[in-house]
Amino acid sequence: MKAKKIFKGMTAAAVAAVLAASMVPMTAFAAAVTTDTQEITFNSNVTNLTYKIYQVATATVAAGGTAYDYTLVAPFTDVAGYETIDKIAAVDSSDAAAKKDLADALAAKVDTTSTNPTTPLATVAGGEKASLAPGYYLILTSGSQMTGAPILLSVRSDTPIGTVNAKTSEITFNKTIESVTASATGTGSTGGTVGTDKDTAQVSIGSTVSYKLSTKFPNYAETIKAENMTEYSITDIPSAGLTLVDKGSAGLDKDDFVVTVGGTATTDFTVAAEGSNGFKISFANAFVLTNKTKDVVVTYDATVNKNAVVGTAGNPNKATLKFDNNYYEGGTSKEIPDDGKVFTTKLVVNKTFSDFTKTPTNKYPVAGFTLYAANGTDVIATASTTEDNNTVEFKGLAAGVYVLKETSTPDGYKTAEPVTITITANGDTKFNGTYSFENATASGDNTYGTATVVNIKGQTLPGTGGMGTIIFTVAGAGVVLVAGIMLIVYMKKRKIEE
Repeated sequence: MKAKKIFKGMTAAAVAAVLAASMVPMTAFAAAVTTDTQEITFNSNVTNLTYKIYQVATATVAAGGTAYDYTLVAPFTDVAGYETIDKIAAVDSSDAAAKKDLADALAAKVDTTSTNPTTPLATVAGGEKASLAPGYYLILTSGSQMTGAPILLSVRSDTPIGTVNAKTSEITFNKTIESVTASATGTGSTGGTVGTDKDTAQVSIGSTVSYKLSTKFPNYAETIKAENMTEYSITDIPSAGLTLVDKGSAGLDKDDFVVTVGGTATTDFTVAAEGSNGFKISFANAFVLTNKTKDVVVTYDATVNKNAVVGTAGNPNKATLKFDNNYYEGGTSKEIPDDGKVFTTKLVVNKTFSDFTKTPTNKYPVAGFTLYAANGTDVIATASTTEDNNTVEFKGLAAGVYVLKETSTPDGYKTAEPVTITITANGDTKFNGTYSFENATASGDNTYGTATVVNIKGQTLPGTGGMGTIIFTVAGAGVVLVAGIMLIVYMKKRKIEE
């Protein structure tokens, strides 16, 4: 299988293109050629990329020194439809479909699955270099997010190549928490704080969490067809402690989301329920191909409800991007997950009383408490102890400063001083909170803080009309009586002396 042919019309950019590969030309080139190797850089234009280089044909300098003789090598000596160099050269380099057929036919001859796979001439990691002698090469890529297209490469001494780029694409998918705000209605919500990485937030029950899902449409090859693709969709399933905010008519619909493609709002998507509390947004394949490489952003809101889990377990909200990961043909799928998690905590108040012992017949005095925001006036929640339980809980709190006031004090006891509580969220991956208290005994862990509030009995002072008044009145009358008797005795004694 030997032919005296020359790859003509070659440029450095043309030789690296899959489905745009240069073909073996039929006319001579005037400049002299050699068998000198070229050092070529194989770019890392996507992550985890590996190039496997297979030699399709060797090249030797033909008589006259201005052309190459090409010889097909195994396993490419009997490729159906391309059994000779002449047939490869006959492929029209301007016909994308014809070039794809050639690349696919050559790639099909490479055995990568048996116990005796085809051995590549060289294996190169993305970003590394390889020296190749003149000849014709098939390059397959692996390790990338998407299945890449085969690359056809013609190496000549008189045509510098420089670099080769993998024919594939790569996208990312990120879910972030953009903000946490207090609910516009109801009491008890203080909003919350978003973590520095935007993957977590500290929230209170009733607050509204704004989420953003960010990705893009892949840069698919021109050869891919919409009807051969699987799907492009984003699924998001909040946990039971989060409720999707209904912004439109009753029920799940497009009005609940803001979707932009390439920075422009669009309604070219469908939305459907997913599970008991989630949703799925889908884009038509034709729309994806029309908007290749454009950024896709989905935003929506969810409220923290009474089912929110307190403590380090948090309330996750898992999202998944599903897309066709075959760059040039379509037909296979890949998923990229990401999630955001919100945390909330609680405050436990233990009410104790001085000189008091609880027995089956001696019940706890009942006290009432109100938890305020840091300003001491905005009510967060109220709670009261009972005769059988001296503990109350304020659940679903965000990190922040609060003021606890005893608003109902049992008879015979002094009202406790207000307690200032500071809850600090340490870290972004879990709540990991710390608690500090003023005017209360404090304890706490990563789940909640405890404040022990003590009521002290008041001192008993005399009152008008009470026994104290009678005692003072009797004692005063006695003093007056004794003084009168002494005055009479003194006056009589003085008269006798005169």
